[in-house]
Amino acid sequence: MPQPDEILSASEVAEILGISVTTMYTMRVRGIGAAGWRRGNRLAYRRSDVEAFLAREREATLRGEGGFTG
Repeated sequence: MPQPDEILSASEVAEILGISVTTMYTMRVRGIGAAGWRRGNRLAYRRSDVEAFLAREREATLRGEGGFTG
């Protein structure tokens, strides 16, 4: 079972979200998506932040507000 504060790479998060790494970087530039930070020359994400983002996106979609469209 994954740990809630496990550190994930951008490619791991992209796989979880079903999007490309390029889209991950686009979301970061736009200030949307899961909270991530620079760790050296790579992005890092906490699993709990990714899950929180998914929950917010789900709630917004259920309210009819849509989600990220690339």
